[in-house]
Amino acid sequence: MDSIKSPIVFFDSHCLLCNGSVQFILRHEKQHTLFFAPYGGRTYQQNIGIHPQQNIPDSIVVFHNNQIYYYSKAIILILINMGSYWKFLGNISNIIPPVVFDYFYKLIANNRYKWFGTTNSCMIPEQKNRYRILE
Repeated sequence: MDSIKSPIVFFDSHCLLCNGSVQFILRHEKQHTLFFAPYGGRTYQQNIGIHPQQNIPDSIVVFHNNQIYYYSKAIILILINMGSYWKFLGNISNIIPPVVFDYFYKLIANNRYKWFGTTNSCMIPEQKNRYRILE
């Protein structure tokens, strides 16, 4: 686990929108550098748990270079790391004021269970991507 230098995307494994987002990223990213782990798991505790002073939001969180990114900053970092035109989209998204981007992000995040539903089953990625799903 200590050897992972790539960004780790932490997600709510019970949220269908979050699971769908991870599946989307796995299918469309060009660089294959992102790793994924559920909230509360061992990887989360080893990386995010060491920052107890942080008020971690209930949304997708990216941990990279010992920094925690959330809301629009997390989405932009994910897009940039996806490569190709996703990287371009991420860089263009930087011109949107974070307060605007974050408002819409929070609106969706706060209603994700109601709008998209939940699941109790585990997401099973394709065999070629299983090494990128951490505990």
